[in-house]
Amino acid sequence: MPALSTSGISATALSVPSLTTVIAGAWVTMSDNPRVVFADDLSDVRVAPDGGGERVLRQEDCATWLPTRAPADVQSDGRTIMHLHSEPDRIGFLSEHKAGAFWVELLDLVASTEGCHNGIDGEHLVDALEQRMACLGIAATEAAQTSSGHGEGDGPNANRTLASEFHTAESMAIPSIYLRHDGYQPGTMAALEYDLGWWALMPTWSRVTKVDERTWHDNPNPALFRATGRDILHRLPVDPSRLSPTSGVARILSLHSHAAGFSNCLTNVTRVASRAGEGGAPVPAIETSIFERRCPGDWWRSANARRSGHDALTLHANACRERTTTDAPPSS
Repeated sequence: MPALSTSGISATALSVPSLTTVIAGAWVTMSDNPRVVFADDLSDVRVAPDGGGERVLRQEDCATWLPTRAPADVQSDGRTIMHLHSEPDRIGFLSEHKAGAFWVELLDLVASTEGCHNGIDGEHLVDALEQRMACLGIAATEAAQTSSGHGEGDGPNANRTLASEFHTAESMAIPSIYLRHDGYQPGTMAALEYDLGWWALMPTWSRVTKVDERTWHDNPNPALFRATGRDILHRLPVDPSRLSPTSGVARILSLHSHAAGFSNCLTNVTRVASRAGEGGAPVPAIETSIFERRCPGDWWRSANARRSGHDALTLHANACRERTTTDAPPSS
């Protein structure tokens, strides 16, 4: 890996990333795009665990923010703009907005509890998130492996199993949720710096190959990405209104502020349509603004709040741990 200086990132880079500064040749490999499963019956979606036998994902296992069944209404600014009458309608709409659906389900999973991190991270977070995507019918899939270890191919009768959503996460510049290292759960300074560094150094539109997830896990290079992210964090404008809400920086800040308990991206969202469905049953609503919802907060305005080791995220997490310890019942 060649040496890389982070001092050359200008303030304008906070709204539009520059061309790729570094791509580790060992990280990238040509691969097919993740395939999307269109399942009318969720019981037909089979989840292949890392080891052991096959398990079936049942409807009753599903707990998602977005609706898993039609009918549903799509709304914008309180107005209904589309009726999703059938499962193909619902799945087609969510497939078109897969990144937005991924974002919403991630926000719901990491939502803080009483202003503190809810404790979900690592493989538990990834497993829950990928199961939600399967419940919605828009999960990435891959050809099932045969007994000889080879894929079955892409024929019409080929069995498919759920695949990792890593490429969705890294394309949104939030790969930290897939890191298997302690201290990188959503809402930590380490994860925030890593994601900001990834956003700056690995813009997807300038890359024709994909990061190989397995190789990335072997060497996620936290020193490089955190150093770059730290430099970006220190260059943030003091006035939050100068932070473009559509930028990747705003999205990354929103995820970690939301997970830490400094803000809530899921407030004031209409989830039930005004009309009733068959038999008077409520019809779920999908508010399109939630796909782009940002809540970066303003905790990072102060330079002291970004100070390494004494940053606001770390101090807040320590206070949460102390409160949990104090509130815990005495052991017998």
